[in-house]
Amino acid sequence: MMQARLWAIFILDTSCIVTLDGLDRPPSASLSYADDERDQIWTGLEDLCRNQRLKIIKQVKEELSRWDPGALERFKRIPFHRMPRVNNDLRIRYQRLVAAYPNLIPRDPSHDPADPWIVVSAQQYAMTVITDELPRSVRRGRVRRGPPIPDLCDEVGVPWTSLRELSRAQGWI
Repeated sequence: MMQARLWAIFILDTSCIVTLDGLDRPPSASLSYADDERDQIWTGLEDLCRNQRLKIIKQVKEELSRWDPGALERFKRIPFHRMPRVNNDLRIRYQRLVAAYPNLIPRDPSHDPADPWIVVSAQQYAMTVITDELPRSVRRGRVRRGPPIPDLCDEVGVPWTSLRELSRAQGWI
């Protein structure tokens, strides 16, 4: 994990919000949160949004609409999390990443997967990724098709952190 800078701009992965709200599938990717921790973290995330330091891409919003609609509604009330429009530079980064890691795209995609867009957006706009996905080196159980976000970030030199680590670094918990 690359060290997250306290003043960084962050880009959000769906996994950390679903885990925060206790909606992830067992076994949990990380330890669950106590109610007071959850409230403090949500307050911190909302403050990051208001200060334009937390960004959420369209694909994550689509995933939240399926996995955690309540969280999506919370973010919709704070409009400052929006990303810049997708441009040609970002599309080229995306194409290069999925060409190098074709397993990032499901065999029968019913939606546009967020992971590659998160990583290339973080790379393009110098952001730190917040994810509760675990690197392959520490995963147990079912192995996913494509590389997890932490591994992708490490490969392309993008800083990443878990929500719990960010929360501690920011003094939320």
